[in-house]
Amino acid sequence: MNKVRNPFNNNSLALAVANVALEDDGFIEECRQKNQVQRERYMAYASLNGLHVYDSQTNFVLMEVPMDADEASEFLLKKGFIVRSGNALGTPMHVRITIGTEEQNTGVFHAFDLLLKEKGR
Repeated sequence: MNKVRNPFNNNSLALAVANVALEDDGFIEECRQKNQVQRERYMAYASLNGLHVYDSQTNFVLMEVPMDADEASEFLLKKGFIVRSGNALGTPMHVRITIGTEEQNTGVFHAFDLLLKEKGR
């Protein structure tokens, strides 16, 4: 079963709560606005550090890394952040980062600073 299941399991309670949340237009708009603010932080961080980042209208960004994307993903995982290697997505030298809360994203930026420092950037 593990070979064919989705990577993140959803139980019936989670699905019921999701259905209620989808009916709450105010909640959806609040999430959309928070996501936009944090996405703009990623764009600014990338620009400040001379990194390419794909334009995004989603809840994730594809940001350049100064090393093999698999190595960068492993480095960030050791710092407590799960990102997806762009090697698996057809975007080598990039990682896919899900946009989190302000605090979570600040943590990603600090970990990224360490990654850039390690690679001499």
